Amino acid sequence: MSNTVLVTGAAGFVGSHLTRALLERGAAVVALDLADRLPQFVTNGLDSPPVTYIVGDVSDSHQIASAVLQFGVTDIVHTAASLAEPESILRPRHFLKVNAESVWALCDIARSLPIRRLVAVSTRSVYGTHSPEGGPVNEEASPRPVAFYGASKAAADIVAVQYAKHFDLDLVIPRVTGAYGPHQSYPQFLSDMIDAAVRGEAFHRDVGGDSQTEVTYVKDIVRGLLALLDAATLRHTIYNVGSGMQVSLSELAHIVQTFVPEADIEIGPGLDPAAAPRALMSVERMRADTGFATAWSLEQGIGEFVAWRRTGAYGRPISNPPDVRGRCHCG
Repeated sequence: MSNTVLVTGAAGFVGSHLTRALLERGAAVVALDLADRLPQFVTNGLDSPPVTYIVGDVSDSHQIASAVLQFGVTDIVHTAASLAEPESILRPRHFLKVNAESVWALCDIARSLPIRRLVAVSTRSVYGTHSPEGGPVNEEASPRPVAFYGASKAAADIVAVQYAKHFDLDLVIPRVTGAYGPHQSYPQFLSDMIDAAVRGEAFHRDVGGDSQTEVTYVKDIVRGLLALLDAATLRHTIYNVGSGMQVSLSELAHIVQTFVPEADIEIGPGLDPAAAPRALMSVERMRADTGFATAWSLEQGIGEFVAWRRTGAYGRPISNPPDVRGRCHCG
């Protein structure tokens, strides 16, 4: 791959794994993030990877445009975002600035400078409260966000689609869901459970074992982003990227305990009253247009995550995934 890819949020959870995957395949990467440096795992074991790291703010469009020109950037993958719904209610304007306005600024950059493709990563939170009774949620479903995080991402998507339509912008919006895996720093049910199990701490919940959730191993999310980056042409602007399946919290606990038999995990039966049931996110469009299917099974993803927590081992490289045959349980 001869393109030079700018990755925003490159020190973050998805962005760091994406940066490593691009380096593994020989791409030149310009990595931008507010952090002082990239996580060490990004370049571990790679021979003189062609990565340029910039400490910068995704809201600074002048800095990004300058980087595009200075380093000959041909593609942009935008993973930077402010996360966490509770915090978004306390800081709505901050979330709108970072999660929406920065995407619109990137659209302006992409239409005025020689950018081949802009991949602006979004989230399932855009869909919000669609209920399971309505069937899997596809890309045509109306946004129903529950707070300012989902609303800010929905605003970003709605306006970006208009950029693509009116300015013939090569733009794709992947909506990802349920990311878990090594180097995750923000709270997530499965990640929190694994952390507690490896540390030897109790993980108890009075209720919720029957609640269904979607989880997608971070390496598979990156594979989906790469599939959208690589595609010669795409028929749509928005694509759902996920596993296409739901699993109960009790089942997740059982799988974790197969890797950490001594783990003290208890989740009571029933549905979690604090979490409204959510419809499965359909991944049919992604499969039809790119052939993408998740490669890591739940057992493989959780097993790698546990091993990383114990030893720091990164596990199987994204460039050499497990056999994908029969893995897609698509909604």
